[in-house]
Amino acid sequence: MSTTRTRRIGLSIAVGIVLLGVTFVGGILSGRLGNRSSSDAAASAQAATTLAPPMMLPIAGETGSLRLDSLKGKPVYLNFFASWCPPCNMEAPELAQLNRTYAPHGLVMLGVDEEESANQALGFRNRYSLGYRILLDRDGSAGSPYGANALPVQALIDRQGRIAWIHVGMVDIAEARQQIDLALKAAP
Repeated sequence: MSTTRTRRIGLSIAVGIVLLGVTFVGGILSGRLGNRSSSDAAASAQAATTLAPPMMLPIAGETGSLRLDSLKGKPVYLNFFASWCPPCNMEAPELAQLNRTYAPHGLVMLGVDEEESANQALGFRNRYSLGYRILLDRDGSAGSPYGANALPVQALIDRQGRIAWIHVGMVDIAEARQQIDLALKAAP
């Protein structure tokens, strides 16, 4: 196992444990769950003017690769994950539901599996009935511009190919829906 992957696993597990604790305590104190941190707000504000970096990754279970810029003109939701990541597993059913809700309206949802095999990625997709393609980021480099030093990370690319939103950590479904709605309403 690579040193980078070992660090990512440890960091993701630690982040998952902290997120669970914070979500639980915060949910009890405020009566709601999944608040976005100010650092996510700052990252999203900066991201709104940044073009999504070029990305071409193999598609798990298919021949060929997908280039992110080939989807320009469509809003694209990226979920950077790994099958060993507890928060990634916890949010997967909600992401499957997001896809079922928004794909008919033009959203392209993609999972980006970090440093795992196609079999592991497909096993994860099948376990949660994810109805979207999974890309393989075999060396972990595609997620770096989105802050995927720990997992999971969500990113929304607008129709013009700009990063419209980044969320580090488990998805906040209400916020994700709000961001997707904005992206779908924006003119092509």
